[in-house]
Amino acid sequence: MSEVVPLTANTIDQGYADQVNRHVTRITAELIALEQLLVAGMVDHRVLVEFRDAVNRVRSTSWHVQTWMEGFRGDAPDVRVVLMQERIRIAKQVSLQLSSDLVASTESVPIASH
Repeated sequence: MSEVVPLTANTIDQGYADQVNRHVTRITAELIALEQLLVAGMVDHRVLVEFRDAVNRVRSTSWHVQTWMEGFRGDAPDVRVVLMQERIRIAKQVSLQLSSDLVASTESVPIASH
């Protein structure tokens, strides 16, 4: 008979870590395959921009988490604080892009007079 391992914080954390590792490995393989599809250029520009933004968020988050885990910065702040700061930066960037898009769309669309 196999030994029953009691559920503890450590086993739950390890199970979650294993699940995240499998998920990251699967997504990495999918991204590599997607790269080959993107080379064909058969993708809507807006979809591609949204995809690139999402990839940039994931890259930034993974870099911050890796930095935090390695203690690269010495007294590294709590990873949640770093991620919140990054999300604020991204929100600002998206707001500026949206503002620019709105200005461009109103300039290119004639306004009907009544």
